[in-house]
Amino acid sequence: MGWVWTVRQTASRLYLRICVEKIREGVRRRSVLNRVAGGPSVERGFGFRA
Repeated sequence: MGWVWTVRQTASRLYLRICVEKIREGVRRRSVLNRVAGGPSVERGFGFRA
């Protein structure tokens, strides 16, 4: 039965690693989107010129 625990532990670690990578990718994507934005979102959204 020791191998069952090993398989579960390995699967849990893999799942956690995938979740962490998705979180990191999301944070990276949001930071890139925020960096690209030129002005306040209200001005960009309604077409006002700053």
